[in-house]
Amino acid sequence: MALLTFLFGWYTGWIAAGAGRVDVRFGASDEGLPKRSAWVEAESLHRSGQLTVWESGETELEVNDITSVDLVHAKSGRIETAEELTDLLVELLREVEREDR
Repeated sequence: MALLTFLFGWYTGWIAAGAGRVDVRFGASDEGLPKRSAWVEAESLHRSGQLTVWESGETELEVNDITSVDLVHAKSGRIETAEELTDLLVELLREVEREDR
């Protein structure tokens, strides 16, 4: 649960700072589900991506080219710390901000 709370805190900080050229949205699964998750969606002019984190620490990161809808970056794994989650958020934003195709 701590990772999901951290993700929401990061999102609210991002919005409060008015940061970047990337539009960012937050979502979370219903509390009644046995395996809760939260996600951040990011979109720029050329790419869109999503980082999903489950309370178990499982993660999935996907970035697509907006024009072709091709998957241009993908990564899945398991994390345990807020620092690892921060690294994935930086990776998501870096990949979404890329302008090369």
